[in-house]
Amino acid sequence: MDDDRELALDVDGDLHCRAGHELTLVVAIPKGQSSGHFLLAYNHQTGTTAEIHGTYGWFVQEYKIGANQRAWWLGTAVVMALVAPVVYFLASGLRLQQAVAGAVSNPTSRPIMFGGLLVGAFVGVFVAQVAPLVVNLPRITRLRKHLGRIGRVLKRQDRGKLSVGR
Repeated sequence: MDDDRELALDVDGDLHCRAGHELTLVVAIPKGQSSGHFLLAYNHQTGTTAEIHGTYGWFVQEYKIGANQRAWWLGTAVVMALVAPVVYFLASGLRLQQAVAGAVSNPTSRPIMFGGLLVGAFVGVFVAQVAPLVVNLPRITRLRKHLGRIGRVLKRQDRGKLSVGR
């Protein structure tokens, strides 16, 4: 930094720099907060740009939509445990009312409930991990497009400065 402080960055891709190189860092600061995450690094000497935090996991965490992951996981597991015996009895040819009664009273429904609980736990974990990414995918796509534009603007500004003898 200009004040002799050092800054460590985890960069996705190639960003080669050394002492004396000038970097421009683009940061995203969520509303109401005083700090944020670095998104883009541009090296003025080499003219290269690199994305920082390219996986955007932080973005999904910062702007998460819906319940927390444990609620997704637990809720899906419980629902699957309750529904699995009913589905089993429906598949065996019983009507819905009989299937629900069989799921509640039949001793064979306990292992089916346990199986449903296991399947539900796996499905819940999957949903808890994938749903926020899917919901935020349009935002992430827009963010990447804007980062590309910012990188191009930085390169154009550098070319202009270099042409006048910077």
